[in-house]
Amino acid sequence: MTNNNEGYTTYVQSTDGTKIHYEKRGKGPGLVIIHGAFRDSSHYQKLAQELDSAFTVYTMDRRGRNGSGEKGSAYSIEKECEDVEAIIQKESVSFIFGHSFGGLVTLEAGLQFPSIHRIAVYEPPISINGSVPTAWLPLFEAQLRKGDFVGASISLIKGLQMGGWMRRIPTFALRPLFNKVSQSDEWQQNVELLKTVASEAKVGVSLHDLPDRYRQIKTQVFILSGSKSPAYLQSAANELAKIVPHSQQLLCKGLDHNGPDVSAPEQIAAKLTMFFKGGNNIAK
Repeated sequence: MTNNNEGYTTYVQSTDGTKIHYEKRGKGPGLVIIHGAFRDSSHYQKLAQELDSAFTVYTMDRRGRNGSGEKGSAYSIEKECEDVEAIIQKESVSFIFGHSFGGLVTLEAGLQFPSIHRIAVYEPPISINGSVPTAWLPLFEAQLRKGDFVGASISLIKGLQMGGWMRRIPTFALRPLFNKVSQSDEWQQNVELLKTVASEAKVGVSLHDLPDRYRQIKTQVFILSGSKSPAYLQSAANELAKIVPHSQQLLCKGLDHNGPDVSAPEQIAAKLTMFFKGGNNIAK
């Protein structure tokens, strides 16, 4: 356990013995932040800081990154939920917020853990009739096997329609840009996170076109999305709002997929605070 002025880092053991690292900060009801794919806890520091005056915030590192253990050969959405459950039980957590793939984990946790009072998700990649792109995955995996991390980075943002203005640039023009980025001190973190993407994408595929399962969620659910995000993610949010019995939805104007971690953590934190404190008309 490492203490500092910003909170402290610690860990819990999941059901299969895997160590799950997380940072704890603030005080108040417990709130777990579950990060997205190609992300780790470090990308959500600002969001956690904005929330820690009202909540005890637990920013976890999902399997396969930072201080947490490896994904293992039996990796699945069930393993992800077991990891979350370990934190819930140890820390008596009341709320969960999940971003992107972390939103899928959050929805599954909402099905399994009735002790959670409220959950919130930002753009979980729920597939509706095959809406989530998957054609990029074979090339991406082949590039990883060859050690072409620049190519894999480009395939990822192109395939999932991410990266803002970058996704509109032809691949041949993006390579020199990414080659330059690969010389930076932060590149190794990028490489390590790329290695986690394929297995998570395949877990997401295993849940494709099964949205009706979320009709069974009994808790209150807050569904957020950004107006500048890819259409398939906005459609997923709209469909989820129709399916979940006790839900409210908010379209965040001017935000993209990285609203919680990059472009607007303050704005997202303000909405989450209202919801987790009992707000029922946040979208109005």
